[in-house]
Amino acid sequence: MPEFRDNRLLPFSAQHIYDIVLDIEKYPEFLPWCTRSEIVERFPGDNKLYASVSAGYTLYSETYLSKVTFEENKRIDAHYIEGPFKNLNTIWQFKDHKKGCELDFFVAFEFNKGILNTVAQHMIDQVTEKMVEAFVMRAQHLSGL
Repeated sequence: MPEFRDNRLLPFSAQHIYDIVLDIEKYPEFLPWCTRSEIVERFPGDNKLYASVSAGYTLYSETYLSKVTFEENKRIDAHYIEGPFKNLNTIWQFKDHKKGCELDFFVAFEFNKGILNTVAQHMIDQVTEKMVEAFVMRAQHLSGL
């Protein structure tokens, strides 16, 4: 199963980046290949929601549903429920640091169709690095940097 991990220091507060990742409905404004995203259901008082995201490139587009849990310790887990994947798990962890925050990002996924897994295996680093960079650029934009 293709997986990717990124750990880096960012010149932003952990809360700032955490808030951007949880602002799911804004993803189409800055996230490459994201054509639509919405929060399907929120659970007030419970740190959980369901989110639907559509991603595509040229003529290919897919929509998937995830359960997102978020913790006060600034950890966000997204677990796949339905769509084109056999499995998709994403973990974002943000820790305050004297120079901003430490980001620890992990994603592992497997498509239902074998040919897509072969393509994904060769492109996962490029695609996920571009995705993480999009969140960093969003933080820069919102911070006025």
